[in-house]
Amino acid sequence: MMQIAAASKLRANAIMKNEDKFSISKCINVLDEMQGLDERIYFFALDLFENHPNAREVFISIKSEKRMPWLQGKFCVSSI
Repeated sequence: MMQIAAASKLRANAIMKNEDKFSISKCINVLDEMQGLDERIYFFALDLFENHPNAREVFISIKSEKRMPWLQGKFCVSSI
């Protein structure tokens, strides 16, 4: 029984670390560092990150030079 509780605690800690890694504040810090980001896309990204945790993970995980085109693509698709 103690092993199950310990495993559950480890899993919960791993999930918390993963969520911290892809937090909205982490995404905002990365957004703020991006040069030439259009204000409309910036605010679109904030809404995207607030409503879609998977989008936060993708945004943080892809290479920095791919983030702008990825956001622009998401923005264009949402504008259709």
